[in-house]
Amino acid sequence: MRRRYKRLSAKEKEPILNKTLREGFIHFLTHHPPKRFSVNLRSMLLQFLMSGGAEAIYLTDLMIDLDGLFDLLTLAEQFTAEAQGR
Repeated sequence: MRRRYKRLSAKEKEPILNKTLREGFIHFLTHHPPKRFSVNLRSMLLQFLMSGGAEAIYLTDLMIDLDGLFDLLTLAEQFTAEAQGR
């Protein structure tokens, strides 16, 4: 059974990045390099799918969410590389 989500207005869809959230995100990226995290997460996902996880009913939503997370990790990795002058 699929969940029904409330439709959000454009204003409600805007992410709220207050100071605490920004600091938490920066702290996470400082202690968990985006490239390593991305590689490990992709490896874990492949292992999950190869071990029979492909039948999971939530897989479509998970794949959409992970795709967005991987896009974010790629941006963070690029930003980190630029900041370090690579």
